[in-house]
Amino acid sequence: MLKKILFFSLFLISSFLFSQANPKNIRELGDKYKNFFKVQPDYLYLHLNKTSFFVNETLWFAAYAYNIQLQEPNKQITNLEVSIYDENQNFITHKTLYMNGGKSWGDFNLNEKDFKPGKYYITAYTEYMKNFEEKSSFIQMFTVLGQEKAQPQKKSLENYDLHVLPEGGHLIANIQNTLGVKMSNSNAQGIPFKAIFYNSSQDTLEEFSSNKWGFSKFTFTPETNKNYFIDFITPKGDTIKHQMEPSEKVGVNLNLRSFNKQTAVIEVKGNEKTLPSLLQKKYYLSIHKDGLMKTLDFKFVRGFLGTKLKVDTDEFFDGINIITVFNENFHPILERLIYNPYKLKKPKLQATLIKNHIDSLEIGLESYSNELKKLSISVLPSKTNAYLPTKNITSTFKLKPYIKGFIEKENQYFTQEEPLKKRMENLDLLLLTQGWSKYNWYEIFSEIKKEPFPRHTGFEIVGTVLDRNKKRDNEVFITSNHSNLFETLAIDDTDQFKIDSLYLLKNEDISIGIINKKNKKISFSNVSLSTYPSFSPQTIETYFKFNSSYKREVNYNIVNHKKNIFTKDPKNFLNTNELEAVMLTSKGRKDAYERIDNFTEKVNINENLPGSFKYVTDLIKSKGFTVEKTPDSLKVFSNRYYTITPGAGNKFGQMTTQVYIDGVLVQPQGLTLRNLETVEIESIKFNKLGAGEGLFGGGGVIRILTRKDSRFKHDKIKKTIKTLQAQNGFSSSKEFYNPEYNNLQSDYFLYYGTIHWEPNLIMKNAKNFKIVNTLTPNLLLHIEGLDESGDLISEIIQINL
Repeated sequence: MLKKILFFSLFLISSFLFSQANPKNIRELGDKYKNFFKVQPDYLYLHLNKTSFFVNETLWFAAYAYNIQLQEPNKQITNLEVSIYDENQNFITHKTLYMNGGKSWGDFNLNEKDFKPGKYYITAYTEYMKNFEEKSSFIQMFTVLGQEKAQPQKKSLENYDLHVLPEGGHLIANIQNTLGVKMSNSNAQGIPFKAIFYNSSQDTLEEFSSNKWGFSKFTFTPETNKNYFIDFITPKGDTIKHQMEPSEKVGVNLNLRSFNKQTAVIEVKGNEKTLPSLLQKKYYLSIHKDGLMKTLDFKFVRGFLGTKLKVDTDEFFDGINIITVFNENFHPILERLIYNPYKLKKPKLQATLIKNHIDSLEIGLESYSNELKKLSISVLPSKTNAYLPTKNITSTFKLKPYIKGFIEKENQYFTQEEPLKKRMENLDLLLLTQGWSKYNWYEIFSEIKKEPFPRHTGFEIVGTVLDRNKKRDNEVFITSNHSNLFETLAIDDTDQFKIDSLYLLKNEDISIGIINKKNKKISFSNVSLSTYPSFSPQTIETYFKFNSSYKREVNYNIVNHKKNIFTKDPKNFLNTNELEAVMLTSKGRKDAYERIDNFTEKVNINENLPGSFKYVTDLIKSKGFTVEKTPDSLKVFSNRYYTITPGAGNKFGQMTTQVYIDGVLVQPQGLTLRNLETVEIESIKFNKLGAGEGLFGGGGVIRILTRKDSRFKHDKIKKTIKTLQAQNGFSSSKEFYNPEYNNLQSDYFLYYGTIHWEPNLIMKNAKNFKIVNTLTPNLLLHIEGLDESGDLISEIIQINL
């Protein structure tokens, strides 16, 4: 069965629609275009460590946010939402991640309870995207491996979608036209074809064929009132007969004659019947993208059907360019997308084996560029079938934002599998068959969109004090050990207090106390607490229902994903018992000393530490602080010194360290610290520089969290504090650990195993990193990232060992 679609995107917008909105001159055209792009959606990309996983493996990913207008990381985003849905688009799980400087990373454990063998979708989005009709959310399919029974294929007549599009949007009679052709099946998969183009007299005018993705083009000059036909022959031998739509008797068309490193030649042409109406009128050709526009005017000359415009390639922007022709009333009448690869700076990377340490391998990365680069790297066996993404960071940020429809395997245009010239030829065929860009000129010429959905920056706490004594209770003390939160807030007339822009971890404990304004003492607080923004499971359609290519992409991924048929259940290949033991051992080791940020180290007390440090003061001294005990006092000092004047009451130049127990500043220190044993505490944080702790943090800050069942008698402190749990917040990310596979030489590992994952490797010219030695003969490094100037990096490098 044939489903024919003649995709003539003529885009002739009526004068009525434009009468109030269209610009009056070139300057106003540029201003309206620039204003439209002042409000931009968020664009996101997730780099997965692979796209096929065993049950109980961990899916690791790195997230990138990009400002396509400024061509640099989008540093406005802090709250990144990442969700997973099953094949039927049912919500499975979600995390909110903290994004800093346009970068974040995270993980999901694909546990057996929630992730049965099958297909799933991971999505990345922001609430701010709801402001835009065309969603820019990221979506990528992945598979959880398992025994899949081969389903009997029902024989059915294949459906075909056929797109025939004149360049610029118009097929004009009696002049040469270029037409792009795309054939695909109902699963959005391109179908290669051979074609015979002929007239109603059965005279063959041209024979042509497509590339492997079902794209092609041909040229011809239609005669008025004549019919033309195309026979398409598929690889299965099916013949699809297609009748061309009639050509327009009057009109103009557009043709990109050439485009190279020096110049582009663009021809705008009308037929003899049209020419008299074109003379003595100004027309405008604009080259534009993302609010940037360059416009020149031109006229048709008597005796010539067309005008050829020669433009220096330097006038084009890097990547996608949109060419639009306007008539004398600034109505858009022709449009064409082209891709300029000549300005793109691709930071080349080289990877080599530096040293074999027997149990590990040291890999070296080198780059000719001295700019700072933020990369994520997935290291897999060279035979892997586990990493089959349909996009990369370049296609996501340089191509997809400008296209209305679905792009099959969009990353193919930005890999090294084929020479650049061939890839750009194929990409131009894609753009030719896409027609006009996704932007609507009527919307561009109308008012700027409003922003009803705010951009969330961290989380907000809103609390209500119950049974408050308004004469006495005016402030609230709020603290959290995990997020370094330490604030004193005013209570308003409605008994509420608020604080926003917080780095808040989900489910972390928040301690609250009421401050008496007369004696500044802290008393117990009867408080209710809410954290915002809150998350509620959404359907996948919430963020993709306006995306015209979403359903085709989902359908394409499901149908075209390689089937994984196993003779044995692959979940047994992952040694989950050993894995749990390794995780526990590793966790026990890491729990002792954990880096929270650049300034703070956290010591989690496990069963081993009290044997080494009986008292908390012993542990404090081991971290480089000075603890001075006298019969009447105890003080903690930093080993940093004042360089100008001595500290008041201290030894010369020495700085006092601020010590908090369960969020409360302990003064004097000796009364509470002297006999506090290590077994009584859950964790302790050391911020030696006191960064972020205000004026009195210069001597460093120590935050002690006692165990809930502690025998330590500091009831006076505990009775003044109420502890509540944050229901919403950021999810913390784990450090990568290697899965324990039963056999590193089996096909299971060679085709689907994980060797290493680097979520945030930062380098300039060179950087080394270590991976576990699995004795795999050849490795593949899948590298994605960007540098400080905004240039995108997408490399696949093989290392032969």
